[in-house]
Amino acid sequence: MLFIIVLKRIILKLIGLLMIPIVLFAYGSGYLINDINQQYFILFFLTIITICMLVFTIIFTTSQKLVRSIHKIAKVVQHVTYGNLNKRVSIKKGELTEELATNINLMINALQERENGLRVCQKESHEQKEHFEAIFNSITDGIVTISKNCKIIKANPTFCIWLGLTDQDIKNKHLSEFLQCECQIDCINKTDIEQKCPFLTQNERLCPTEASVKNPHTNTKKFLSISSSPISGIKGEQTFVIVLRDITEFKEMSKMRSDFIATLSHDLRVPILAEANTLKFMQKGMFGSLSEKQATAVSNLLDSNNDLLNQVNCLLDTYRYESANIELNKECINLHKLIDECIKDLTPLADKNNQTIENNASRNIPSVYIDKSEIKRVFLNIINNAINYSPKAEKIIIEVEHKDSDDFVTVKINDYGRGIPEDELDQIFDRFFSKAKKFRKIGTGLGLYLSRQIIEKHDGEISAQSTVGKGSTIFFTLKVNKHS
Repeated sequence: MLFIIVLKRIILKLIGLLMIPIVLFAYGSGYLINDINQQYFILFFLTIITICMLVFTIIFTTSQKLVRSIHKIAKVVQHVTYGNLNKRVSIKKGELTEELATNINLMINALQERENGLRVCQKESHEQKEHFEAIFNSITDGIVTISKNCKIIKANPTFCIWLGLTDQDIKNKHLSEFLQCECQIDCINKTDIEQKCPFLTQNERLCPTEASVKNPHTNTKKFLSISSSPISGIKGEQTFVIVLRDITEFKEMSKMRSDFIATLSHDLRVPILAEANTLKFMQKGMFGSLSEKQATAVSNLLDSNNDLLNQVNCLLDTYRYESANIELNKECINLHKLIDECIKDLTPLADKNNQTIENNASRNIPSVYIDKSEIKRVFLNIINNAINYSPKAEKIIIEVEHKDSDDFVTVKINDYGRGIPEDELDQIFDRFFSKAKKFRKIGTGLGLYLSRQIIEKHDGEISAQSTVGKGSTIFFTLKVNKHS
């Protein structure tokens, strides 16, 4: 409307300005047109007025149409602004704003198509979110997501039920407040937790495989297997997911089995010892002299009895370590001398196969702080395996390495036997894993398992390398006596 008012004023001013020269011309020429018919002048004047009025009418009519068209477009644009994409500009052929209205309608159509596509995507995204939420809430394993400083971001209902708490109760709190693992890292007070926590660094060697949670309301404790992984595909700060599986029943059954084996082994040990003593008395002739064949038979029986006794003792010691019912009597020990003692004990067995055991450890290596009898058992177990699984006339070499800056020495026991397949290397230190039956030998599969328990009890590590057909090397570390 403002546009129309301004247009009217402009036209009126133009007419006024046009009339001024006409009037002046008529006045100035009054004497000249005395002879001219006044009617011609009036006709000329009216013609000018008519032309001006006609121009004004055309301009006014055109502007009215333009304003109405723009007003229609403005209304449609206003609807679009408020999110209504169903409105369109009505188009009449020949209108001044026909092209503009057509382009605006095309733009609205494009916006509507994009909005429809966006709604479909939102619907699919919402359905996927609901689906994953349902899975997350239905999984019977505990799932916890944590930030890079070990604070809980989200936990599924299973984990919350184990604790007797809600998701909000544990959100943004340290995982170690609710989960007790064996990594021995103080997650709450550590400032460099990102570099220390094995879950965050994904250090498989240090990452614990078991943990426990306790419900403070019912005072019930659950044992859990634990695994972790970084969450990929999310922008921003790195987060991690921890999966926990309830193994309480398995642990209870395992303890019952261990208790049963320990009880049975203890009960078996007494008659085995009695039998061994009786055989020794027979060897000494306390029940009468023995013929050569009888002496050989008694000697073989005594060897078998000793093997059986060693296996029973191994079962009992394994139970003691698993139940943590053992105390180490540590002292400073010269490792070179201990290796010599072990070689001396096993030389008769090696001589039967024409094998030699070499002690290549330096006499200058520092003393170690260990329980001598327990570490001696480790040496005997590993060297005995090397003797049993090495060909005749082969060497078994024992080496010890130490760097001045290290707190540990590394013991290496090398043999040139059959070797261990790569897929079995990680299993040889597991309980009851044995290749004895394959090679028709006697074994419980607990020797290396017990050795691992002993070394870890000494804060050391044990591992193996092997090439099939060329031999194997067992490594383990022992803590140096810093005052040696």
